[in-house]
Amino acid sequence: LAHFGYSILPVSAFLLTLGSFLTAGLSASATRTPLPLIAGALAWVGLALPLAAAALLTALPLDPALRAGVLLSLLAAPVGSAAAIAAMLGMIPRLDLLVSLTLTAAAPLSIPASPVSSASA
Repeated sequence: LAHFGYSILPVSAFLLTLGSFLTAGLSASATRTPLPLIAGALAWVGLALPLAAAALLTALPLDPALRAGVLLSLLAAPVGSAAAIAAMLGMIPRLDLLVSLTLTAAAPLSIPASPVSSASA
């Protein structure tokens, strides 16, 4: 069963990501997402949550390797399929897709330069 699940994992990941793009709709929208909302979402997901988690993790007695792994998972961009989940919850899937793509594109620059990731090393 595990081997079967492992073999269909790429297909299921592709379908979830495709569903996000289709749900968010890439054509021009009649309503525009306000720039302060976009900036706020990027700051919250990209800065506030990882810094708050890093502060919490410094208080916990964890193995350094586990602490580094948790921090890296928190610094990573949201999954691309989250837009489909946002649509199911009645949220703005286009905003979620924009945040996911922006943070994914910024990850090679932001994660190594992050004071949070260098503090865990």
